[in-house]
Amino acid sequence: MNKIATAVFDGEVLRSEVPLELEPGKSYAIGDETERVSKEHIAIHPDYCFGKPRIINTRMYVAAIAEMYLEMGESIEEIADDYDLSLASVHAAMAYYYDHREEIDRRTAESEALVEEMRRNSPPSRFQEKWRAMLGEKSSNINNR
Repeated sequence: MNKIATAVFDGEVLRSEVPLELEPGKSYAIGDETERVSKEHIAIHPDYCFGKPRIINTRMYVAAIAEMYLEMGESIEEIADDYDLSLASVHAAMAYYYDHREEIDRRTAESEALVEEMRRNSPPSRFQEKWRAMLGEKSSNINNR
């Protein structure tokens, strides 16, 4: 019978998160299943989707899945249903996110900062000017009543 346990390498010793019942002299396999799962469900290509990790054969970023799940409170099942994704691919996206959280969060923050800088430094489009004028007129009409 195969048992799977999670362990953390502290630089010297591989420490299990739960007590293990190991037999002296017996060999135990240690592997990184994340890489296999990642290659099966997650794609990264520098010329596609800005090199961001995404669910394979889609343009759905791992960061977007993580945001929907962690910040917006959507369930894995809801995300899979809403975007026509397999449950396995959404779970794989979350596993990939947790394994690469620091890098993904850093890239997301950099992208958001760039968008905000572009917003501040770009003049409004004609549509934006008209929209703002229209909203301003409506709000002034409401205030005059």
